[in-house]
Amino acid sequence: MEGNSERHRITIRTYEAFYSRRKFEVEGNFYLKGMPILNEEIKHYIEKYSNEIQQMFMEIREIAVQSFPDVVEEKMWAKLPSYYVNERFVRVIPFKDHINIEASALIQHANELTLYKITPKGMLQVYAKQKIPQEILAVGFKQTFLG
Repeated sequence: MEGNSERHRITIRTYEAFYSRRKFEVEGNFYLKGMPILNEEIKHYIEKYSNEIQQMFMEIREIAVQSFPDVVEEKMWAKLPSYYVNERFVRVIPFKDHINIEASALIQHANELTLYKITPKGMLQVYAKQKIPQEILAVGFKQTFLG
């Protein structure tokens, strides 16, 4: 199991190394060409998942952070990675073989998400073998943040 843990840490480090040359600081917060560096607590949280789930998480995270022109705050809420604009939020919850995405406006796009499962709690479930619906997520995240 330790080998797997080390492999997962390498994925995060590789991601950080790739972006390290594009890093700059504004008022004590680090950004990657407009994108904040991964919250340390969230970084440790997702390291326990497979490389595939980590990559999915990072792609969805990027969509969430870039979907709104203002600053999107990244933090853990109830031990879940969350993205906030004021009190409105998007949660990206990794599991062993899929990621659940909670964003209130996504339910409005259910007819465009027929290839995906919507849980009884209204979360979008994207399995590791599925393509991430980037355009729909970007619109849904922006609508969620706008309220």
